[in-house]
Amino acid sequence: MKKLISDYRKLIIILIVPYIAIISMGLVTIDYNLVAPGGINPVTDVIEIENGNEIYQNFNTVYVYAPSKITVLEYLIGKVDRNFSVSKTSPYYIASFSEEREAGKIQKDTSITNSLIVAYEEARRRDANIEIKYTYQGQIIDMVYSYTDPQLRIGDIIIEVDDQPINYPYLLTQLTSTHVSDAPTYKAKIVRDNKELFLTITKPKTKNDHGIPGFTHYELYEIIDANPSYNIEKSRTTGPSGGLMQALSIYANLINKDLAKGMVVCGTGTLEKNDKDEWIVGQIGGAYQKVIAAYRAGADVFFVPDGKNYEEALKAYQTLKNPKMDLVPVKTFGDALAYFEGKK
Repeated sequence: MKKLISDYRKLIIILIVPYIAIISMGLVTIDYNLVAPGGINPVTDVIEIENGNEIYQNFNTVYVYAPSKITVLEYLIGKVDRNFSVSKTSPYYIASFSEEREAGKIQKDTSITNSLIVAYEEARRRDANIEIKYTYQGQIIDMVYSYTDPQLRIGDIIIEVDDQPINYPYLLTQLTSTHVSDAPTYKAKIVRDNKELFLTITKPKTKNDHGIPGFTHYELYEIIDANPSYNIEKSRTTGPSGGLMQALSIYANLINKDLAKGMVVCGTGTLEKNDKDEWIVGQIGGAYQKVIAAYRAGADVFFVPDGKNYEEALKAYQTLKNPKMDLVPVKTFGDALAYFEGKK
């Protein structure tokens, strides 16, 4: 054996070195993020309406693969494949894997609640027996960064700023903005683990992508009652971008109408309140990759938030070979409904 190894030493080295290099590239992580096309999930896997008719349920959310701190091998693959996106991880991003999962769950839970509210309220216009009762709880923090005041945590619910109740979603940003006050701190009343806390929060000194608060947050509603009732199953995915598609599926069930008419309906976009306290379809990440994923899944239509998301989605759409899928930009839930009305 020793003689054999000695005789083929150079060959063995030539074969082993590349193998070790490939293994290393698959293990060593770097500070880059990757976004790749994923797939689609039927909304009814997560949200079911009492007496809902599944013949009307061809509405699907779209997900992407988005690992953070990718390996060198993933980085190289991402640079070669035009359908992948690779970007440098923000130096301010400090979330652990468990914190990422917690944030994703908060985003998904709030998106489902918002979808129910929007769909039920729209359906009630057609049928007065449809009803939903809910209360606004405040703004829930879904992500903190290195410049966020360390007293704040993911999951904290902010209910007051400088003794003023946060009684509508956009108020938090307004109250903590330098346009309102140049003070370096503000008083916050928060709820954490069902207990109220009073904190003095220091505003970020570093210019950042998340404004004066220095963290990202979502409106938090609590649904008290709904008729008909609904059931929520555990979701395989996280994040806020399923809002629009969830609402379309819920709405179709509530009014007992075949909106899709046999089409495979896919799309993306949050449902959130703007500064006028109006429900809009909000921007999301990975629009390019979601168009590719929907196309591969055989979608007949893909809804995307108008604006930058639509511009990004259109670039992906233009790379497709003979696409039969409609690419539809929307600003509101009503815009998506209008598309189906036009299909009569």
